[in-house]
Amino acid sequence: MRNTIEHLEASQGFGSLPPVGERGLVGAGLGVCALAAAVVCLKYFIRPPTKERIPETISPVKFTTREFQSSRGQMIYHESGTGPGPTLVFIHNVGVGASSYAWSKVYTSFAETHRVLAPDLLGFGESERPRVKLTAADYAESLADFLAEKCGEDAPRPVIVARGLGAGFAALMAALHPALAGRLLLWMPSGQATVPPLLNLASRVPNLNSFIYRNKLARRATIKARFGAKGAFVDPAAVTQEMVEVHAICAQQYQADYAIFRLFQGKLSFDLESRFREVQTPTTLLYPSLAAPAALATGRRLQASNPRSTLRIVDGTGPFAPLESPGGVVGVLADELSRELSALPTPG
Repeated sequence: MRNTIEHLEASQGFGSLPPVGERGLVGAGLGVCALAAAVVCLKYFIRPPTKERIPETISPVKFTTREFQSSRGQMIYHESGTGPGPTLVFIHNVGVGASSYAWSKVYTSFAETHRVLAPDLLGFGESERPRVKLTAADYAESLADFLAEKCGEDAPRPVIVARGLGAGFAALMAALHPALAGRLLLWMPSGQATVPPLLNLASRVPNLNSFIYRNKLARRATIKARFGAKGAFVDPAAVTQEMVEVHAICAQQYQADYAIFRLFQGKLSFDLESRFREVQTPTTLLYPSLAAPAALATGRRLQASNPRSTLRIVDGTGPFAPLESPGGVVGVLADELSRELSALPTPG
């Protein structure tokens, strides 16, 4: 088992665990080690979920936390603002410890001029974490339920601001329900997660997947290292203890691992490029200039596939800019929102 974890750590950039002992240990020594390892594993397998409450910092103080029952499960969302601008709906990415907190340093800036809604997707944050086999289509439909109920009478229609796989779900929702959104602002949209083969395999093995998730992936040290890894935060020193705490506590909630296993197994993936061609909603694709070349190439390919979309490269930013440099992201979003909708690409 330890060799499996070490391979997974190497593939994820997690580093190595301490050596288990010298090669010369035999006989009774190995027996004692094996017994100790079994006890430790049993302890971890039966260890109850965290009793830590999700910290209040998941949402700014002036935002009210509410509940919404979608057709796929109960969603928690944060709301504030009654400004004259269109309603803004912020959708987070999908990953270990993910939640609406990902946009919390950004969306507060718009509460004076817009009504702002920030839901936690099913399986994440404070929303219900059902042990059902959700797919990308289910996430798109739960988002459609949310928009129809909370923004169905809005004029103009709401603007969706989303990131990563959450942005992919938003695009899929717009393709299926074009009347529910007036505009999409998508930060590095994706239709799948890049998962090493060993992690994909381990996520399918009962007990082993829980062991790895609880005792490696959901740990504070691992989460902090992931933020600081190459291709994440531009400046690792910008990672705060608050960011680590919120992600770790969300990751350690009861059944929070289930959606992650679905993610690692590819069950939340879909063909974004083919579905994006069907999107009639005016869309701005936002890509950080310091993203990997492959990501930027994907952005250009998406934009070329849909005449109703535009591509904007945000200089000097990385993939986690909404947390790392929220002021710059606020400026970009404000600039995009100031553009007249009539000047944007429209359905042909």
